[in-house]
Amino acid sequence: TNVPQSLFNTERYDTDRRLPNLLWQFPLRAKTKVKVQLYFAEIYALIDAAGKRVFDVSVEGAIPSNMDNIDQFAFAGPNRGFMLRTYVRVKEDGVLD
Repeated sequence: TNVPQSLFNTERYDTDRRLPNLLWQFPLRAKTKVKVQLYFAEIYALIDAAGKRVFDVSVEGAIPSNMDNIDQFAFAGPNRGFMLRTYVRVKEDGVLD
């Protein structure tokens, strides 16, 4: 897949651990099977070693095994992008979370 490098020049992060985590929601037909591809890169200069930022991604209320304890620096090093993919069926609410 050709992914524009500019995709990896911006970041989203949670600055307040007391607030809910980052959340994206997409309306889709219930029970639709979808492929979810997420693109990552550790571009924050103060993250200069593995283990400094580790997080999980939940898709439809479950953490896929390849999205548990994601350590972007350990996976790809600094300023290098990578993609993780999972397949999931949209729940009855018709919203992919």
